[in-house]
Amino acid sequence: IYGEDALKLRQCQNWVTKFQSGDFNVKDAPRSGRPIEIDDDKIKALIDSNRRLTTREIAENLNISKSSVENHSKRLGYISKLDISVPHELKEIHLTKRIDICDSLLKPEENDPFLKRVCVRLLCASYVHNVFPDILLYIVSSRQREENRN
Repeated sequence: IYGEDALKLRQCQNWVTKFQSGDFNVKDAPRSGRPIEIDDDKIKALIDSNRRLTTREIAENLNISKSSVENHSKRLGYISKLDISVPHELKEIHLTKRIDICDSLLKPEENDPFLKRVCVRLLCASYVHNVFPDILLYIVSSRQREENRN
């Protein structure tokens, strides 16, 4: 009558055995194991508090699997680069911070053109180059104008 929607023979046998033992509860019993739902905020808070935490350490701390941590951190937009969890997409604020850091490193060494070349090349070699080419072109050209004046 029910075709494919009918209970399988083994399921019927399990229920008969259960009912014969006096257990008439048809609801699922609680099972042991790891929790199914993981709070993304807890993972994000741990990553933000210490970017050098490994996925294994986060998994042990939250009592979840390592693969769950990897999946959730990827969904949160984090990737691991050189053992540090960083936001996957760089925003303009990240570029501004990089420029400020390069400028602060260049100030004490204004007379050393080697250091200027290294910092500008590092900035250009980063993957920000593909995201903000106009800003990098402006930085490089302004540095070249400064060098030509000297």
